[in-house]
Amino acid sequence: MRTRRVIVGGGLLAFGLGCGTIFPVRSEQLNDAKARKDVAFLKKVCDGDLRVQYDGMKHEACEAQKQLEAVGGNASGDGAAGVPAGKADCSTVVERYKSARGDREFQIAMAKQFAACGKYTELFEVVAHWGDDGKTLIAIDDKQLEDEFDKYALSHAGPAFLNVEHGKHAMRNIGDWLEKKKHLGHCDAVVKGATGAKEGVRAWSLPYLREANCTNGAPIAISLLTSDYGLSRKWACHALADIGDASVIPKLNILASTDGWSELQEGRGNSGATYATKVYPVRDACAAAAGKLELRK
Repeated sequence: MRTRRVIVGGGLLAFGLGCGTIFPVRSEQLNDAKARKDVAFLKKVCDGDLRVQYDGMKHEACEAQKQLEAVGGNASGDGAAGVPAGKADCSTVVERYKSARGDREFQIAMAKQFAACGKYTELFEVVAHWGDDGKTLIAIDDKQLEDEFDKYALSHAGPAFLNVEHGKHAMRNIGDWLEKKKHLGHCDAVVKGATGAKEGVRAWSLPYLREANCTNGAPIAISLLTSDYGLSRKWACHALADIGDASVIPKLNILASTDGWSELQEGRGNSGATYATKVYPVRDACAAAAGKLELRK
C-alpha cells in the first residue's frame, strides 16, 4: 500500500491510499490548529474527514470552527481567521455571535465587532452578560462606549432596561466596567435605566450607585427593602447607608428588628469544639445603616 505523508501542526499524518487507514489526529495537533486559526483543518475534524484520538476532540474542533467563522463573518470558513472587526458583515454579527460559544478572546473579538457595527443595544443586551468583572467591556472601553451606554439606558428606561434573560449579569458587568475605569459620572443614566427594571437588574445596579455616590439612586434601594430575597434586602440596606438620608431610618429600623432571614454561622471555641450561631444578615445590615445615618444627621 502506498502512503502520502503530510505535515500537520508540526506532526506527521500518514494518509493511507486505497484500503489503508489514517493515523488519528492528536490533541496537540488540534490545539496547534486552533492556535493557527486553521479553519480548513478544524472543519475536516468536525466533519469526520479526519480520525481523532479522543471522541471529545471532534466536538472541540466543531466549536473552534464556529468561533473562528463567527469572528471572521464567513460561514464557509474560507479566510475566517484574522478578519478585522470593522470589516466583518454587520448584517450577520448577532446571528454569528449566537451561533458559537467561546472564550474571552472570542467574546472580546465579537464585542469589538458589535461596537464597530454600531450595534450597542445588542452589545449591552446580548454580549455584556458574559464573563465577570466587566472585562469584555473594559477591553473595548472608550468615550463612545460610555456615551452609547447613556443613550441605551435613557432610551430603555424602566422595564425595558436590560430586560433579557441574563440582564442582572449584564448590569453586574456594566457596573464593574464603569467602576474599574472610574467612570463615575453616569448616575443619571444608571438611575433612570434601573428604576422600574427587573429586581435582579436593580439589585446589581447598587454597587455602582454606592461607588459613584449616586444619592438619586436611593429610591432604587428603597424599592428592594420589600424584596422576597434576603440578599436584595441586605444589599439595599448597605446601599442606603451610603446614598440614603435620615428619611429612610424608620424603614431601616423596621427591618432591623423584624426581618426573618437567618443563617447559621459556624465557629470554633477555645477548646476546639465547633458551634453554630444564628445570625440575621438583613437585620444587622439595616441596623448598621440606620446607625450610620443617625450619626450623619
